[in-house]
Amino acid sequence: MTFKTTGYFINGYYSIKKEVEPLLGDTDLAYDCSGVISTDCFASPKWRHTSNINYLRDDWRVGMKWRYYGAVDYEGAADVSLIDNDGIGSYSFIDVSGSYSFTEYLTFTGGINNIFDKEPPMVGNTVASNANNVAGFYDTLGRFVHVSFNLKF
Repeated sequence: MTFKTTGYFINGYYSIKKEVEPLLGDTDLAYDCSGVISTDCFASPKWRHTSNINYLRDDWRVGMKWRYYGAVDYEGAADVSLIDNDGIGSYSFIDVSGSYSFTEYLTFTGGINNIFDKEPPMVGNTVASNANNVAGFYDTLGRFVHVSFNLKF
């Protein structure tokens, strides 16, 4: 009984420049949002990735996902006290899941997202998109348990 690696995947994104031009054609007003968060820029880390690894043995599958968001600098004057060191440090969230295939038509899956229940960064209402948090990148739900049955026919 040996484990068989079915795959290790990484999907990464490196932002060299994220230029915003508020008035099309007027490059004097353009600004770069890469690596910053502000009232004008949604949190845009220079590097972020999702990495998955899965193991398979017979009808069992066990997997882990790592969601990583790099640090962003804060540009602005308000809410600085809520943002650690004038920015948001890097964040990692770990998800685990597993499944069992009863037949080729019926599979049970279960898992836990954000297994360590990491809290999202508190940023204050100036740059927040949801209750003093930046929803979208950072996990605002906390630990989340899920189960499902999949029936193919």
